[in-house]
Amino acid sequence: MPKGGRVLLASSGAALVLTLPAIRAEAMRLSGGYMGAKRMIWLMAHNANSVARTRELGLHFQVLLPLQLVGVTGLGRAVAAAYAGREVLRLM
Repeated sequence: MPKGGRVLLASSGAALVLTLPAIRAEAMRLSGGYMGAKRMIWLMAHNANSVARTRELGLHFQVLLPLQLVGVTGLGRAVAAAYAGREVLRLM
């Protein structure tokens, strides 16, 4: 890539668990692997930025972290319903 290039990575708001007070880890205990994978994308981008600066590559890595898509997409609604169903069963 030429200097000044930007690499965009898409993740999810799950990467922000433990960062934003609105997203508590206890509320997403069924999604630990998913949260970890999304957080790793964020951490890799930060590391790539550090390497790019050190090597003076002129590249920038940026992660897009949408906070809430559950109610907006059919898939999000299906996942939310399944998640809620598991929680109801757990509480019974």
